[in-house]
Amino acid sequence: MGMKIKVCGLPFEVTGVDGRHLVSHNKERTDLYGEVSYEKESIHVDNTKSLEMMNQTFWHEVMHVIVNRLSVRELILEDGNHNEMAIDQIALGIFSVLNSIDWDVISSKEMI
Repeated sequence: MGMKIKVCGLPFEVTGVDGRHLVSHNKERTDLYGEVSYEKESIHVDNTKSLEMMNQTFWHEVMHVIVNRLSVRELILEDGNHNEMAIDQIALGIFSVLNSIDWDVISSKEMI
């Protein structure tokens, strides 16, 4: 059982999964550290990574939900995909502020 959160009013369950179970939705085969499923209302984070990387990934996936839910056009590319670089930069910024005050969403791998 994972951790339950709400993002922009939508419920999501955050769970840790072995990274090999993450599915690439784009044409490029890149290693994924996390993914969001709007249909299943879930966020999966690769629990084989460090806690720091898991928290960065968590915020990255939350940013995807925010961009999708609020239709942040500035972060949506012409092909409908999200601007991964910008989302990653914003997520890293959020993570760095929270990390500076020792506040982690995922404080142990057993949480998710």
